Amino acid sequence: MLKSINRVIGFNEYDVYAYKTSIYELYDVYEDLSNDDDLDLLLVLKERTDDSDERKVLSRRYASIFLIFDFDPHHQKYKLSKINELIAFFDDSRMNGQLLLSFPMIESHRHLSMMPDRNFLSLVVDDDDLRRYKQLVDRSSHYRDIQAYDYQIVSEMIAHHMIKFNHMIHGVSQMPDEKEYHDLFANHYDRLVDIQHKAFADNRLKVLSLALFYIVDIKPKTFFNTRLHTMSL
Repeated sequence: MLKSINRVIGFNEYDVYAYKTSIYELYDVYEDLSNDDDLDLLLVLKERTDDSDERKVLSRRYASIFLIFDFDPHHQKYKLSKINELIAFFDDSRMNGQLLLSFPMIESHRHLSMMPDRNFLSLVVDDDDLRRYKQLVDRSSHYRDIQAYDYQIVSEMIAHHMIKFNHMIHGVSQMPDEKEYHDLFANHYDRLVDIQHKAFADNRLKVLSLALFYIVDIKPKTFFNTRLHTMSL
């Protein structure tokens, strides 16, 4: 999915390493990193694979690293404290890496009716829907065909999720500016996860994806200078 999005918006210089497991398995990697200042993420992952293509990807050096994972609260190893530790450690794409979570999973980036989708702020899924979420999105999304995306469409999608992030933290249904956006990540990411943790205790989650925010991180000026139709919901 990310390769397709990168292709349609013209991002070409990147590699994708599929970890093929949950964020809670990533926690084991984090423990190795946090206990040894000489280790970095790519080195630890490289030591854990025998696949030659994967080792080649993990041997390169990158300007930015993004860790894109589903929240996956049904996982047997799910624990809020683990998520909070990962958020605190993976907080900078140019250092340890930036963790980008999706609630409940990455398909939520396109869980939208025709944009601007005025109902997106209140969009939630209950426990039954969490278990068949991909099928739910396939039925309800207006944006199933990634090949029809362009930078404008992707930016409008990101704007919906950015506004919802802002609304969940500050109760404001407005697009944050660049400074406010960075403040959300720097000072309120753990609160966002806590809100979702409490929602899951009531057998539901607020639909939200930070997965495509790497596009903002790589070229923030380009994104914030884009003329968006979705400035409020």
